[in-house]
Amino acid sequence: MDAKELLEALVRALVDIPEEAHVTERVGRESSLFEVCAHPDDVGKVIGAQGRTIRSVRIIFAAIAAKNRHRYIIDVISPPHPVTS
Repeated sequence: MDAKELLEALVRALVDIPEEAHVTERVGRESSLFEVCAHPDDVGKVIGAQGRTIRSVRIIFAAIAAKNRHRYIIDVISPPHPVTS
């Protein structure tokens, strides 16, 4: 399992609507940027209270990065809420 698949599995385990959660990866020479996108109602679950959940995920990926000598940056992208009338 590569880093993107691991992150996607973690995010989908955290949210209520896993089919709307996805991870986009942008790979550079020395680092990878992961953009995590989830349903607007689930973004708070990914971030967690006071950012504890996403901080924990970033710590896990820092350990993986140290082993692989590659930096991982994880951003949570919040899609706009659908407009209802």
